[in-house]
Amino acid sequence: MKCLARWDDLSRLLTHLKERGHALHGPRLKDGALVIDEIGSLDDLPAGWTDIQEPGSYRLRRHPENLAFGWHPGAESWKGLLLPSQSIVWEARRTTSGWEALPSRDDIPAIAFLGMRGCDVAGMLRLDRVFGLRGGPLNTAELQPSVCVDPVYAARRERAFFVGIQCIEAGGNCFCSSVGPGPRIGAGCDLVLTELPGEGGSSFLMEALSRAGAEILDALALPGARERDIRRAVRLVDACASSMPRFLDTSGIRELLERQWENRRWEETAGRCFTCGNCTMVCPTCFCSNILDETDLEGLTARRPRVWDSCFNLEFTYVHGGGNVRSSAKSRYRQWMAHKLATWFDQFGEMGCVGCGRCITWCPAGIDITEEAAVIRRSDGAHAPSAEEKCHVRP
Repeated sequence: MKCLARWDDLSRLLTHLKERGHALHGPRLKDGALVIDEIGSLDDLPAGWTDIQEPGSYRLRRHPENLAFGWHPGAESWKGLLLPSQSIVWEARRTTSGWEALPSRDDIPAIAFLGMRGCDVAGMLRLDRVFGLRGGPLNTAELQPSVCVDPVYAARRERAFFVGIQCIEAGGNCFCSSVGPGPRIGAGCDLVLTELPGEGGSSFLMEALSRAGAEILDALALPGARERDIRRAVRLVDACASSMPRFLDTSGIRELLERQWENRRWEETAGRCFTCGNCTMVCPTCFCSNILDETDLEGLTARRPRVWDSCFNLEFTYVHGGGNVRSSAKSRYRQWMAHKLATWFDQFGEMGCVGCGRCITWCPAGIDITEEAAVIRRSDGAHAPSAEEKCHVRP
């Protein structure tokens, strides 16, 4: 089902979602950047704004064509709404007869995700596999749990509604078209929008990818999309895919990084890396966490929170009695990049990178994962790079 909507129709969409009990979250301007936050109406979205992104650099500006959705992935990914930076795994209190486990909290929010890009949708589908959900490509109601499911992630995923927006312009550090998902959204959302710019303002091709999305479209009673509108949307998204400014050659990358485990490039990059963990915090697929044990001062309650962690933290691989397994910046950067691009295949059957470029933008040293992979490939004697592989930045 494909319909054509105007800006006012999107306002009605938000009203329908709120009436169904969803809290609205989307990108909004804050402190000179785009952040994911709760919104009340379309006025809170950054319509008419875009950004300029380079390695280690981000700045906002007005969009020259005043597009409604002309912005690119910002400082935050959407994973924080599904995988909170802190959640309670277990909680108990002391009673006269001993410790009593407290029931899990039921205040799981129903959230409407407004404005997910293709890279973020791809990242969410990867997290589905990480946290035990499989088999449902269209929406959460069709997801089938595997043997081990993370209850915190699954509960939020089940109650969410996803509105994706296909990119028609690439950001300065984007490379999603070379790692698989591209800007096109073919699964994972309930509704997908494509902006169609026009002289009198943009219209929006709206497509339902799930039963819940189809119900919303029926309620909106929008006119059906014309064939020429559908073809134009396809052309715009395809043009965006072909204009990605960066490129990551994924052919044989798992074997490449295994062969080049002692490549001198790891040491060179470590000399620039601050091991700050910015790349893991903004990445839509990084999922590492730490489990803490806490008690109150009176010893009456105890709880076990799970908090985000990063493989760049020195204590991440601390082993009691043995110290830190990865004590050098070289070993920690190599672990992050090799896991993201290579050993994810061993665990989940696909790469962990979705090409959003956030790790490039928000690295204070401007380290570019596509450049690092290209340099290592060029030094690999087992493979002669092609002309396209020799340059990770497209002309």
